[in-house]
Amino acid sequence: MNAPPPFRVGTTSFIIPADYGPNIQFLAGKTEDIALLFFESLKPNTELSWLEEARTLQDRHDLTFTVHLPADIRLASTRESLRAQAIASCETIMRMLAPLQPKAYVCHADGDSEQPLNRSELTALSRSLIRLGECCGDASRICVENVRESHDTLRPALQDSGASICYDLGHAILRDQPVLQELRQWLPHCRVLHLHGVKEGRDHHPLSELPPHLLQEVLEIFGSPEGPPNRTLTLELFHRDRWESSVRTLNAMLAEMNRLRPKEVTR
Repeated sequence: MNAPPPFRVGTTSFIIPADYGPNIQFLAGKTEDIALLFFESLKPNTELSWLEEARTLQDRHDLTFTVHLPADIRLASTRESLRAQAIASCETIMRMLAPLQPKAYVCHADGDSEQPLNRSELTALSRSLIRLGECCGDASRICVENVRESHDTLRPALQDSGASICYDLGHAILRDQPVLQELRQWLPHCRVLHLHGVKEGRDHHPLSELPPHLLQEVLEIFGSPEGPPNRTLTLELFHRDRWESSVRTLNAMLAEMNRLRPKEVTR
């Protein structure tokens, strides 16, 4: 699957019904990047024997990795014990996966409740993001995803910490946000784009569920020169049939965009 510069195209580590190892084996050579998803913090018995083979496959297939940090933590909690626990959980995964040299670490910005973050929680989030940036050595590799609220709400923490963003198209559509306006606005800081369709109020459907004109405009914006280097487009899907369908849709759209692009005149 070939994507035009400046972004790589990837998908999640759960495309077939198996653990990380078999999924990486299956996807190697079929995609450019794999998003390693950690829905929960690592436990003492978490199986990580697949790491060595993942490193081998990475070299063999020019494969890159992004990492989705645990979703069961609260990086914006004002309770210091919870925030410290969240940071420790992330740092453990970052240290374990360092040999894979992940291009980005995606995280959520959960606070003490399901409500929009208040000023104290934004301050707590900023401190957490700074710590994570120090752990990986580059604050811009930390990418905050728009899960419950827009990146505009999170702006103070993003600016203070130097973190980047992960723009999740499905989440934004479900909240009726101005997708194209937001993506243009945040493009200079958008290192990861989560792309998936929305159907009947649910996301993570094939790209065929997106209006073609919207998909084209999103790809044009994300691929424009104003974006940061090392961008990754992740087809955030969890079923093989949905992923394969989305790959076909994406490749067809990219081919059509290339066909319509003005050709350079040579003399």
